[in-house]
Amino acid sequence: MLRLLNFWILLIAFLNSNIQVYGVKAIRILLIIAGLILTGKVGKRLINGLMRQGRIPGTWNERRIKTLRGVIQSLLRYTLYFVGAIMILSELNVDTRSILAGAGIIGLAVGIGAQNLVRDVVTGFFILFEDQFAVGDYVTIAGVTGTVEDMGLRVTKIREATGELNIISNGEIKQVARLRT
Repeated sequence: MLRLLNFWILLIAFLNSNIQVYGVKAIRILLIIAGLILTGKVGKRLINGLMRQGRIPGTWNERRIKTLRGVIQSLLRYTLYFVGAIMILSELNVDTRSILAGAGIIGLAVGIGAQNLVRDVVTGFFILFEDQFAVGDYVTIAGVTGTVEDMGLRVTKIREATGELNIISNGEIKQVARLRT
């Protein structure tokens, strides 16, 4: 009977200490998640506030603003996901140094393998940001003359007068000539 009583006393002591340790960890993880959600909402509001039509200099159309807003919000969201995952894993006593090193190596490999894609997206971002041309402009780009029908972060579509649709990677755009119509 004494052995059974000692067993229950040890079990209760063990559970109390573990509940305390894991309870604190659970609360800290919930605080991390709440902080990330709050940061995401504040960041989204800040981005939306900065990207309102009247606050951007120049003649930006609504489509460019939506494109830029979406890109920046996606970048914020995925950054928060990554930082949150690392913080939660660290809270669970997982060694995150190897994860960060692995992410760096994978990022380097993807960067080398996707150089053209990255170049296209970065160039597309600056084309939008610098307002080099807009949908509806009559331009000459990469030896193609026509009306800009669509533009995105990766490609620009130009319709020639003959009706041909040319799709040009933004990374290939070295010089732009806006022509008068």
